[in-house]
Amino acid sequence: SSTIDDVSRGVADVHIGYPESQDMRTGLKQAWHIISVKSRFFSSNLTLNNIEDISMRIGVFPTAPYISDIKKTFPKAQLRFYDSLDAMVKAARNNEITGFVSSAAMTSHHLLANKLWAEFRQYTDIEFSTDMYVLTRIDDSGLADRIQAGFNLISVEEQVQIERKWLINPDDRFFANSAHKIKLTTQQKQYVSSLGAIKMGYLKNWAPMEFQGKNGEFLGVNADIKNLLVTQLNLTIIPVAYDDFGNMMSDLVKGEIHLVASMAKTVERENTLAFSLAYWPSPWAIVTSLTQPPIFNISQVTGKRLAVVDGYHIVDQLRQQYPGIKLVPVADTKQGMDAVITGRADMFVEQVATLATTLKGGQYPSLKMSLLAELTEQHSHIGLFPGVKGLVPLIDRVIATIDETEQQNMYQKWVSLDLNSDTLRYQRWLKVLVIGLLIITLIAIVILMSNRRLNVEIQKRLKAEENLRFMANHDNVTALPNRGLLDDRLAQATLTHHRDKSKFALLFIDLDGFKAVNDQHGHHVGDKLLQRIALLLSQNVRESDTVARFGGDEFVVLLNHIDAKVNARQVAENILLGLKKPLLIDDINVSISASIGIAIFPDDADTEALLLKKSDQLMYQAKKVGGHQYKMS
Repeated sequence: SSTIDDVSRGVADVHIGYPESQDMRTGLKQAWHIISVKSRFFSSNLTLNNIEDISMRIGVFPTAPYISDIKKTFPKAQLRFYDSLDAMVKAARNNEITGFVSSAAMTSHHLLANKLWAEFRQYTDIEFSTDMYVLTRIDDSGLADRIQAGFNLISVEEQVQIERKWLINPDDRFFANSAHKIKLTTQQKQYVSSLGAIKMGYLKNWAPMEFQGKNGEFLGVNADIKNLLVTQLNLTIIPVAYDDFGNMMSDLVKGEIHLVASMAKTVERENTLAFSLAYWPSPWAIVTSLTQPPIFNISQVTGKRLAVVDGYHIVDQLRQQYPGIKLVPVADTKQGMDAVITGRADMFVEQVATLATTLKGGQYPSLKMSLLAELTEQHSHIGLFPGVKGLVPLIDRVIATIDETEQQNMYQKWVSLDLNSDTLRYQRWLKVLVIGLLIITLIAIVILMSNRRLNVEIQKRLKAEENLRFMANHDNVTALPNRGLLDDRLAQATLTHHRDKSKFALLFIDLDGFKAVNDQHGHHVGDKLLQRIALLLSQNVRESDTVARFGGDEFVVLLNHIDAKVNARQVAENILLGLKKPLLIDDINVSISASIGIAIFPDDADTEALLLKKSDQLMYQAKKVGGHQYKMS
């Protein structure tokens, strides 16, 4: 590059935003790591099922530092080099190349600006990370020191604000999660780089934990875990789809693939594999026909034919601890459910989340699910081929960053559980049966006893469904409505107030100094502070209004049917007044303030997204001038 030559020859002093990697170095000094840019594979009218089998032409920039990773990801592909994004897009549209790899944010902007977005598809599974640096001459250490000092003056909040302004897709952002970003040593970075592209096996039909989308993409909870590993560790991970668990396990042991998620850690498996920390609860349940009495414990299965997926660790556990159970091996969840339907097995054992999703689909209306008390403490781990066991401590660090909020978000995204799916049908069947057998006293007594036990199970299931619905729509720390429920109520408010030609207000609230409270007093005090703030906000609004936790230390208040701006202003002043006095938490006086942005419908915006954006911008204006105040248009 001529600009790099200019710095090397002293014509220029610094080059800002140049990509470097272990494989591609300029020989200049890396004065500052500005950002890590995510590059993805873009293609026009192409469906990928197995990327390893792809023999195609792929466009790429000749200076891209991830070229070696592309070759490992697409071993049969041919690379074509282009000097501009526009040239690659034109080549793809003319079928000169099948697709290209480029910066996700830059490409999205280019396609939208040129009205080509609908013609291309972005493959989020195929992602490469590029570190962008400020480069200076090696002998100019003084300039490098001044550059570092200057960048250190830019706060994380300012960096996040800049990203929000220019990067449309949150998945493309780098600084948004910088507070949780794992710092790797030089040696650890070199180890990760030396691995190149590694393969992660997953099952095609094991929702919600992992499954293959209609376009061949890797989806589910474990896909989100994979994305965290890619983001945090700069790993290149190739998803490999499997039809059954047995073949996937066999390939993992042989090293054909390197990672498998949702694995149970057992003594036998530890002889051949390495394991991460547990990252997800994996309790077991049993499926039976509706005509069977409910199953409360595993001892009730003795003497029965129990279908189980071949290769699951629970197979050995059942054989050793419950030899009276007749096991019926099946290849996958569908075969297990079908075995109960056809009578080949009396029951089928599988993880709760998978059974719940399968039953929810409505394909098995004659089956029901029962939870097993003895098998509720199971947890999922990531299993690793020993050749990459050096990743274990790094993966454990990533798992440690998954807090309850993030786990809840994954739950809401992928797990849809309706425990009441067949309860009404089962009750109708039971009533008919009782009426038909009333003439036999002894049988009537047995049925009444069964009905009592059934009612207990029904109540437990109704209570469980109620708790799950609450968890799906409310924040687990403050019990306030979460982002999903806020979106619903905001959409409803927009429709209602548009129809009534009335106003409503949106208050975007960000706590000033919350991180300092967490750092000084610990997260337990921080959580209790959030609960006190939630109570204060709720006490200052009407029952018809909504107070929601937006995320982290951010809250949103929706004030319905206001007469004028003064109504919203009064609520904001009351909130700030309530925060003037220190809050006593665990015998500690905690001082906190807030910055508030107020947007009015329809004066400031007439859509949900624009209202949130406007109130967010006003909040940042309040924060920028010192905080503990509100701003409105």
